[in-house]
Amino acid sequence: MRTSRAAHECRFADCSHGKDAGCAIRKAVEEGRLDKERYLNFLNLENEISQLAKRQKKRQMNVERAGKRDRKVQARNYEDRVELERRHRPNHRAHD
Repeated sequence: MRTSRAAHECRFADCSHGKDAGCAIRKAVEEGRLDKERYLNFLNLENEISQLAKRQKKRQMNVERAGKRDRKVQARNYEDRVELERRHRPNHRAHD
């Protein structure tokens, strides 16, 4: 059985093919229609992709925090900070 065809037979469109009820992929593995090694490799890849996405999000948050912190250090008093934030914020008005 082809994996893509089995995936379309899952009960839910967002099936993770792990412990979800009604998973056609797991059923195909249990019945021997799909290679268990291939299934395990798929789960490992999904896990790696998830971990990479989490690390990327964390890295992006750190970059944003550092930028914010740097701007605050550049402008210690309130008026300078407001001016600096205004310059870094995208201009929403067409005419200024």
